[in-house]
Amino acid sequence: LARRASVEASAAARSSETRRTAADYAELGHQLGRRSAGVAPALRALEAEERQRTSAYRCPDCGDIVSRRSLLRFFWERAASGQEDNPLLKRFFARECYWPLLESRYHQVNDHRHVRKELSESLALLEALAAAVPDFGAHWHVVDLCCGRSLTSGLAALEHPGLAITAVDRLEPKFLPHFGAAGVRYVQLDVLAEWFPDELARLVAQAGRPVAMLGMHLCGALSLRAIEAFAHLGADSRALVLSPCCLPGRAAGEAPAHVFASRDGAAQYAAWAAHLEAEL
Repeated sequence: LARRASVEASAAARSSETRRTAADYAELGHQLGRRSAGVAPALRALEAEERQRTSAYRCPDCGDIVSRRSLLRFFWERAASGQEDNPLLKRFFARECYWPLLESRYHQVNDHRHVRKELSESLALLEALAAAVPDFGAHWHVVDLCCGRSLTSGLAALEHPGLAITAVDRLEPKFLPHFGAAGVRYVQLDVLAEWFPDELARLVAQAGRPVAMLGMHLCGALSLRAIEAFAHLGADSRALVLSPCCLPGRAAGEAPAHVFASRDGAAQYAAWAAHLEAEL
């Protein structure tokens, strides 16, 4: 019985890919009339018991079980032994300001299987911003559009304490790392919604700082939307750094015909990037 209780408690404390535990599903089932009222409280008690028993191995913010040795720590140790050849990552691993990323509360980033690739992309975006805006620093406001797991925002916050950062995406907050502790404000918004430029302008006005807008992997029309939102900010908008992803579909009519003049993908991408720059 003790072993069964331990197994049940362990299962009850696990989260699915939707960030729900067994108790969450039981509560939902009760609301739909598919579970009795007593199931959810019993599972919630088992969940609390298991979380308490294994608290040393859990994220202090969300309670997820975390790896004893994250992928990021592995890559950091490789770099320390001279096995890193990516210049961007070499500079990253050499800076003490990024050490907090190894903390367990950032497990959704530091143990992600693509952390090395995503770090390279975010670092390239931030270095491009620093090169374009020499006076960029903690007195600015960064708007990170379509931020995903908000890694770019987190890096900027760790490098520039005091920087105002607004990370924007459609994801529910429970799917993001806990970069709020580093000063990142996450807002769940639909960038393509008609009202988005006005809402973004309201958020920017609250900060009252010069704005740098960042966009990594903005697919198709999202890059055009970023330019539109940037222009809508008026005098507050000082810098926009885009790293477009795929081109819009030819049939959508969102890109001029000359973008598709070549059959070469690299040439099409270069033409699309040039068009976006002209739109600015």
